[in-house]
Amino acid sequence: MMKIAVCDDHMHIIEQLRHILSEIDDGITSVCYYANEDSFIEDIEERRITPDVVIVDIKLHHNNGIVLARRILDIYPSCQIIFISGYDSYYLDVYEVDHIYYIKKPIKKRNVEKALLRASRKLEKEKDMLFTFSYHGKMMSVPFHQIIYMEKDLRKVRVHAFDGTYEFYGKMNEVEEKLPVSFARCHNSYIVNLNKVSDFYREKVMLCNEIEVPISRFYYKEIKGRLVQHLEQIVE
Repeated sequence: MMKIAVCDDHMHIIEQLRHILSEIDDGITSVCYYANEDSFIEDIEERRITPDVVIVDIKLHHNNGIVLARRILDIYPSCQIIFISGYDSYYLDVYEVDHIYYIKKPIKKRNVEKALLRASRKLEKEKDMLFTFSYHGKMMSVPFHQIIYMEKDLRKVRVHAFDGTYEFYGKMNEVEEKLPVSFARCHNSYIVNLNKVSDFYREKVMLCNEIEVPISRFYYKEIKGRLVQHLEQIVE
């Protein structure tokens, strides 16, 4: 089930997409439309909307849709971006940011259907990759890609995710065994998601949203090696 947000500064495109999406009701729970990109990004940043899929024009009145998409992914990393454009010159530019589909105008229903099907499949695939733990007596699951880092505080482990912070009683060594290779220990009290690393220094690692996590001397070589290995795998 998908929540969709559409942003295009041309009303006739919005109306066209409104008509197309009304005919594709399978798997869509809600759709919100924006003709003003400033209102759209404000609602994203204030978390008034939490879209699973964003359909955005690359060339907007005040903003570049690619820059807008990058900001959306900073806030909602699992959001699936679908670009639309009437200009061939932007075709290569879209690869500057992670996206699921590129639709060239004029918009055709079959292309929208293909884009949404691909987005739906990727969202379903990511739902299977979960970190599960007991939180206030209830079993909780957080997608690995939503976790920024984990922190040990006495007998508790805090999970810092994009949608909030959770804590549970546990040991870091046991937690580490449940995590995929995209996570690495950088300190006796910290485990970071390597996909969220923006900068690496001798004594700290910078994560998305300007979060700083310390690196201890004991774990420096390990985290450095793991980060290099992770980057090499991404390039491949």
